Amino acid sequence: MAVSNSIGSNVFDILIGLAVPWFIQSAIYPGVVATINSRGIIYSVILLFLSLIVTIYLMNKYDWNLQPRLGLALLIAYGLFIILTCMLEFDLFGHVNPPPCQVPANH
Repeated sequence: MAVSNSIGSNVFDILIGLAVPWFIQSAIYPGVVATINSRGIIYSVILLFLSLIVTIYLMNKYDWNLQPRLGLALLIAYGLFIILTCMLEFDLFGHVNPPPCQVPANH
């Protein structure tokens, strides 16, 4: 169940979470190209795929039995995923996001 939940969540995030907003924008404004503000989206997709691989590996390591140690390992893996994603979005691995809006010098 945990692996299918992880797979389903990742597939939903990629196929629905990305596609539906783009579809809505293109339906409302035909001819307008949807832009992505993060050049790190490919890295986010890679991280999602790696989290799936780690989940399957951990489940296989624990013989597909839910145990407290497996739960802890999955929580640690999820925590690492969140940390890496935040570091990526805050440009700690290089410049992947456009600069934020500039505040005028008068303020």
